[in-house]
Amino acid sequence: FSNPEHVVLEEVYRTPYQEHAYLETNGMLAMPDGLGGILLQGSLQCPHYVQKAVAVVLGIEMAKVRIVQLCTGGGFGGKEDAPSAPGSHCALLAWKTKRPVKLVYTREEDMICMSKRHPGKVRYRMACSKDGVIQAIDVDYWLNGGAYTTLSPVVLWRGLVHAGGPYRVPNVRVHAYAVRTDTVPCGAFRGFGEPQIVFAVEAHMDAMAERLGLDPVTFRLKNLLDYGDETITGHKIETSCGMREV
Repeated sequence: FSNPEHVVLEEVYRTPYQEHAYLETNGMLAMPDGLGGILLQGSLQCPHYVQKAVAVVLGIEMAKVRIVQLCTGGGFGGKEDAPSAPGSHCALLAWKTKRPVKLVYTREEDMICMSKRHPGKVRYRMACSKDGVIQAIDVDYWLNGGAYTTLSPVVLWRGLVHAGGPYRVPNVRVHAYAVRTDTVPCGAFRGFGEPQIVFAVEAHMDAMAERLGLDPVTFRLKNLLDYGDETITGHKIETSCGMREV
């Protein structure tokens, strides 16, 4: 970044909360199975998350918790680990009363307490040669995780490894942070940590193209990953790369 021949641009980008807005709200039906275990049916994506949570709450072996995923009216990540909460509430009531219990959230309840896409903040700094070849990026990436960890670490990881976008970047520094706050928990959402950082990458590519006086498509084509190139994490592209055709 200290090379006087390079053009350096730094900007900060922010992305907001996003609600999954699945057609069907979270809903569960729990029933004691008569054999010392519990059966839970519901609208969910990842049965094993819910199974483990219910087993912990009830203090029983996972083998005694049977989870059945019914036909699910939308999820998009919002029904991965988040249904563990209504699932555990429903299972606990059924366990204590020894009767079937159904729990279905209203839309208002679902939007208040179910997970959201993480709001993001990205400080993006890029150095390019004057002819438009990327030389380096320096990135800080923050995600607002909300009050509980949920899936924030792996969502953060996905954003971190894609911080260079589909471009050749020989010199890279990326620091990524998931921050716990007193707001609604955030978790899985279609794209899984990438949309926030990709928004910043592509917005910055446009801004840098303007600074260099280049057409934004030309600038991208000049820097696209191709066969034999490596991503910022050292993955060598050897079998498939259709970026130019795209």
